Amino acid sequence: MRQAKNKGKKSAPRSEAGAGRYEPLPLPDIQEGRRRFLESGRYHEAGSREDLNFQFTSAVMGLGRRWRNRLNEELAQIGQTQARWESLFWIEAAGGHATQSEVAQRVGIEGPTFARMLDRLEKEKLVVRRASKSDRRTKTIALREGAAPRLKEISDLTDRLRSRLLEDVDPAELAACIAVIRRILPKLEQL
Repeated sequence: MRQAKNKGKKSAPRSEAGAGRYEPLPLPDIQEGRRRFLESGRYHEAGSREDLNFQFTSAVMGLGRRWRNRLNEELAQIGQTQARWESLFWIEAAGGHATQSEVAQRVGIEGPTFARMLDRLEKEKLVVRRASKSDRRTKTIALREGAAPRLKEISDLTDRLRSRLLEDVDPAELAACIAVIRRILPKLEQL
C-alpha cells in the first residue's frame, strides 16, 4: 500500500543507513517553486501581470501562515494560541455585544470548535456568555473583569514579536503595504 501511495514521486538518494526507506525530497521555498512553476510554461509568463498577481497572493498567504505559526510558538509559552488571542481581541472590541457566531466568523473558526474554545475561556474566567437582550436564542460574549491582566500579557508578547518582525521595514513601505491590502480586502468580500 505504501508503494502505491508514493508511486511516481521522486525520492532523495538513499544512504546505506537508510536503504529501503522512502525519503521524500523537501518542498522548495516559494521562489524556487515559482521558478519551477514558470518553467513548466503551462500557466503564465514570467514578468506578466498574472505572474505579479501570483507572487503577491503567494507572499500574502505565506506571510499569514508563517505569522500565525510563529505567534502560536510564542503564545504557547504562556498557554495561549493565536485563535484565543484573536477571539479575546474581538470580544473586547465588541464591548460585550458580539454574538458567538459573529466572533467565530470573524476569527475564521467553525461554530462547534469556537464553542469548545469559549467553554475553556469561561472555565479560565476570562469570558462570560449571556443571552442577547434582543434575541434570547442568541448568546453574546463579554470579557470578565479579571481578563484584563491576561489580555495585557498576550498583547505585550504579540507586540514584542511584531516589533522584531517589522523593525527593519521603513514606515512608508509598511504604510504602502497596508494601503494596498486595505484596498483588496473589501473586494474579496464582493467576489
